[in-house]
Amino acid sequence: MSGYYFFMISFKKLLTKILVKLKSLDDNKCDKTGGTLTGSIAIDKSGLSSAENASLKVTAAAGNTQAGSSISLLATQTGNVGLYNAQKDDWDLVHAVSTDKTTIPFLGFTSTATGTVASTFNGANTKSCLLYKVGKIVFMNLALHYTNASSTIATNTTMFTIPTGYRPASESTVLANIGIKVTSSTTNPCATCTLKISTAGAITQAYSSNIYSIYAFGMWETS
Repeated sequence: MSGYYFFMISFKKLLTKILVKLKSLDDNKCDKTGGTLTGSIAIDKSGLSSAENASLKVTAAAGNTQAGSSISLLATQTGNVGLYNAQKDDWDLVHAVSTDKTTIPFLGFTSTATGTVASTFNGANTKSCLLYKVGKIVFMNLALHYTNASSTIATNTTMFTIPTGYRPASESTVLANIGIKVTSSTTNPCATCTLKISTAGAITQAYSSNIYSIYAFGMWETS
């Protein structure tokens, strides 16, 4: 009887220790509504045989993890580190140890628009103004060209009008390659000038005289 009593006392103490330990773990876990973590989270996976990720997941009200909602902080055995997207099964942001450079593999243009050609240049043989936007930065690829030297593009005349959302926060300038009218029938295609891009979206050439062609690539920041 005494042995049984001693066993029950010992088992009770053991069970109490387990319950206390579990409560301690529960009290110290990070899953708390409205809580603020002021220290660091260390996830030790050094004992695993293969590279593993430490995921931060969003859980729906029903208690189910949303498909594609998992973003992982991943450090691979090859030394690469970054943000790993579980939905694409690929990197969103990665710093490669082999090149010591950080890249965004799937960075893409958010949208594309075409500038409006001014009516005075409807007879131009080439007229193109392509705009590509990444975040607040707009990249422009512009071409306006006449095949003959009798038609020209006047100084400070609006060539294209940039749509709202692509216009610079302040007036910007872009270096351009231009063709100059030398005589009535000859041109010099090797000159350069600056383009002005106003906050109202007007693109004009700032050369001191008329030109017959202009090609430019530039970028600016939107507001």
